[in-house]
Amino acid sequence: MMRQFTRQPENQPIALHEPVNGHKDRYWIWEDHRGNHQANPRAGELCLIDAMKPNLIRNNRFSHPPLTTHSFGIDLDDGSTDFRITCNLTLGCSIKFREGFHRTVENNVFICLGGNFPARHKSFPDNQDVFSRNIVVNTGGSTVLAGLQAQPGEMREKDSNCYFTPGRSPRWAFRIGFKRPRKNLTIEQMRKAFGQEINSIVADPMFVDPAAGDYRVKPESPVLKLGFKNFPMEFGVTAPRLVRLLPKRSFPTLESIEPSEESHAGKRSAREESFMGCIVKNLTEEQEKSAVGIGSITGVLILRLPEGTPLAEAGLSEGDLIIACNGESVDDFSQLVSIVNKAEGQTIELQVYDDSKVRKYKAKKEK
Repeated sequence: MMRQFTRQPENQPIALHEPVNGHKDRYWIWEDHRGNHQANPRAGELCLIDAMKPNLIRNNRFSHPPLTTHSFGIDLDDGSTDFRITCNLTLGCSIKFREGFHRTVENNVFICLGGNFPARHKSFPDNQDVFSRNIVVNTGGSTVLAGLQAQPGEMREKDSNCYFTPGRSPRWAFRIGFKRPRKNLTIEQMRKAFGQEINSIVADPMFVDPAAGDYRVKPESPVLKLGFKNFPMEFGVTAPRLVRLLPKRSFPTLESIEPSEESHAGKRSAREESFMGCIVKNLTEEQEKSAVGIGSITGVLILRLPEGTPLAEAGLSEGDLIIACNGESVDDFSQLVSIVNKAEGQTIELQVYDDSKVRKYKAKKEK
């Protein structure tokens, strides 16, 4: 079976304005999403049993409204495997890798606006992923690639890319687990720690005319020396009589921008709190949201859960997201505490988010 997102015919691109979401491969199990890859030891062997040919995503433009909600654009999660992603332009979004194998991402242009940078979540070790000869521009922040419960070294190849963050120094942000602090690495630290990005550069890619939507690079661009090749930028309707009917649109330039309004996530406290013997925090980040698999930034995330504590005895785990208590929705830590304080009995019922089934746990209330 082959799934293909590509312009047809080869010399006539199309413009897509909704993200592509990867499929759930049948080898994939819920424990993979929970980060317990030991429960699926044959994943690397079974991941290719259905795919007769690679899934192709090529020669498209994906866009997302700037400074609004979050979008990865190309979302490879739930075991998405065997993809070849080339010659795509993303505006206000980029790409996400989650559990899966054999994803080759080469010769793409990712124009990110703040939080929509490429990301990796809950990755399998030795997944054979490749991320090379791409251009990553983030005009609204310093992060160019992030990981949560994933290590950079899990990819087979990550090299010969061009990164540019106007007015800022680019950073690679990785957090091995929910309970560990984030590491913001420079390109030099990435090279030393993981042997990756050896030939990558931090430089202005020198686009031809980004204000007009032309993100090809000029002949003198340093990106061409990395092996990057220009691809056509005429997407969607191209007939002159139809082009005149289209509404005018603007395209991101390389000017540094700042969010115009504080997001819902930005208003939420990210402070770690003590709760029934464990450490929790409000879910606040898009990376955390993706790793949990929930569709909105809500709930209370369990960061550290010592053995013998009430929540551990009830069966909860680190990385679980509490979304309800005693039948009431929980958006943040203050709501959780308020509901628990109202409880008259010695037990409380907690509901944890799980997109495969509803999971509820009863935990003994602390005196």
